[in-house]
Amino acid sequence: MGPKFNSRAFDIKYLMSDRARFVLVGIVNRMDRGYVPVPNPELNNCGELRLIYRLAYSVTVGKESGSSRLPMTINLVYNIPSSKCAVVAKNWIHLEKIPDNKFPTNKDDEKKLNDEMSVLASEKHLGADKLLDLSLFQRAHLKALEINMQLNRTPAGVRRDFGAHSVYLLKVFGWNNVKAEFEESFLENEPDLPKLESNPTLFNELKEFVFTHSKELDMGTLLIPEKFLAKRALSVAPAGMKRLANRPFSGLFKKSDIEEAVNNKVIDYSKLKLVKSSSGFLRRLNDLTCTSCHQTRSVAGFHFMGKDPFKRYPGNSVFTPASAHFMGDQPRRMQIILKKSLEENVDYSRSFAERPDDPAAITQLNGSGLLNGWGAHCALSDDPSYSKWKCSEGLTCLDPVVSDFDSHIGICLKKDSQEVGEICEKGSIKTESRYKDKYTMISRRTVKDPKNYLCSPQSPIPGTNTGGFTAGSIRKKDCENLGAEATCGVLPAAKNGFNACTASSAIPINCVTEYRANVGLRACDNFRTCRDDYICSEGNKEGEGACLPPYFLFQFRVDGHPKM
Repeated sequence: MGPKFNSRAFDIKYLMSDRARFVLVGIVNRMDRGYVPVPNPELNNCGELRLIYRLAYSVTVGKESGSSRLPMTINLVYNIPSSKCAVVAKNWIHLEKIPDNKFPTNKDDEKKLNDEMSVLASEKHLGADKLLDLSLFQRAHLKALEINMQLNRTPAGVRRDFGAHSVYLLKVFGWNNVKAEFEESFLENEPDLPKLESNPTLFNELKEFVFTHSKELDMGTLLIPEKFLAKRALSVAPAGMKRLANRPFSGLFKKSDIEEAVNNKVIDYSKLKLVKSSSGFLRRLNDLTCTSCHQTRSVAGFHFMGKDPFKRYPGNSVFTPASAHFMGDQPRRMQIILKKSLEENVDYSRSFAERPDDPAAITQLNGSGLLNGWGAHCALSDDPSYSKWKCSEGLTCLDPVVSDFDSHIGICLKKDSQEVGEICEKGSIKTESRYKDKYTMISRRTVKDPKNYLCSPQSPIPGTNTGGFTAGSIRKKDCENLGAEATCGVLPAAKNGFNACTASSAIPINCVTEYRANVGLRACDNFRTCRDDYICSEGNKEGEGACLPPYFLFQFRVDGHPKM
């Protein structure tokens, strides 16, 4: 639904239009999920391959044409046969050697990329096989179809406290190989809250199960039985884990329940690696759910969006293909793939979703925005579950948004800095119920050089056209004399008349071209991450992105697209 509606819903007609399609944006190796059992022993203990698709469209109305992606992903999950485990792992290691961000834009580029892949394919142990064996993607190996989609979005002009509000639907359909059809399935570790809250006996069973499986919880390999689980879930953005809606076990479990289990020696922190407190136990329980995982260091509820070819969608393009959580977990995943290639035993344990702490990650990522650097998550308290969550020298752990449910974790920033990308607001979130909360601004900083810099706020200020920058963001008004932390990026809707254009245009996304402006934004790439609730969008400089609120890009909002 368009701009005249306060709450703008996903247009179901896009799923039936011949002008829309699902585009393959990534193939993801999840051998790290080899601990998840499957009914067929031939497919056991090797993990999964995932084909990730984004919904997209191309339209022509009169003399005007336009194209964009949409906020919906479909994830086709395939089990990897045990018999092919080692060779798939070896081939994947070689795929990793292909230079990143190779998008052929002409025949010469395409030939160069094909030559590079041919050289890799000719190396030992690959023989004449393809780098990625297409026989892996057959129905006998198909496991599930997972859907993540934005159901509706309330814009900043309506939901002023959060600077916009979006709701996402998470669903899974398991593949029944006998019937040759998909069937609605349970979400992994996602509790069925209404059922558990209305059935004390079932809830007590769940508590006993979780408490007696604290080692698996600590490792991140806990799998809760289906009788406790839901078949659908809703998550909300922005503010991720600061909001109760994204913490399904908070409000269901009480810290006193956990402390009682500790006192009764059912839970023994001395035998656990990560979880050392009731707060850590509850946080770990939450981040193993679909809801929390999809809102932890994600981009508008997504972890893999795919990188757009340079200049394909001007003012509406993604630079970094995946979220900070996804990028931070790559060293661990690659270590497991290496073990699989050598047919060695694998340790499937993983860190908290928002903070990698395995040896490979510490070696490769230390000092980046994924670990200890600017934008990384850090500990605000002395809680032992987060004792290693530090910031690099020169950075301070700050909490721009205070919440009843997340008082232990902040982000690494430069205190009192006027650099581009730093916060310029502090606020608090008060929660009335699971899906009803409100953000209130506590304070807003004044920039020292208002002639050249300004504070883009979280919620609109009367008389301006800005808004939606979570916790506010300092930016430069132009691209002259930028500091090392900044880059020249495109700010959509920067000029008066943008909203009128989107309301009257047959293809509203084209209004970005006319009403955008070049400004100084925080620079980003795979390791220099944006702050939470920002996306690394395409900047004006090839090889470097710019941090923007994700809903400034039309491909991450359900509204502003042509009618189907």
